[in-house]
Amino acid sequence: MNDDTLAYAVTFRRRQRNIILRVQGDGTLVVSAPTGTPQVRIDEFVASKARWIARRRAAAAELPPRIERDSAQFERHWAEMQAALADLMPQWCERLGVAKEPRVSIKVMSTRWGSCNARLHKINLNVEPGAAGERGARVRAGS
Repeated sequence: MNDDTLAYAVTFRRRQRNIILRVQGDGTLVVSAPTGTPQVRIDEFVASKARWIARRRAAAAELPPRIERDSAQFERHWAEMQAALADLMPQWCERLGVAKEPRVSIKVMSTRWGSCNARLHKINLNVEPGAAGERGARVRAGS
């Protein structure tokens, strides 16, 4: 592309059927395309989505900075989430009919709010949504 505002990195994937655009947190544009897609087709697709890309980059610029794993901010939010979970976990277990309270890990996750493994009775939570405090934890849990 000639326009630097629409510069992107492209990844070709054999099993992919569509062109997919992703704007990362730092505003970088990443394109995934089926193997064999002509560069001209990718350029046209990216150019046709210029307004969408601009909106996504503006939204990404408004996001707070990422929390680093070993920072004081991480430790503070981790402690806040642990305290909130001590109160909320028994309520959630009762509400969902879970007899055994799960182990909970709080960590920095790049793409998810959390994950769970029912077989191992384990829940992983992202510290970043938890930075919104107890209200944020409740909203994300659907309560």
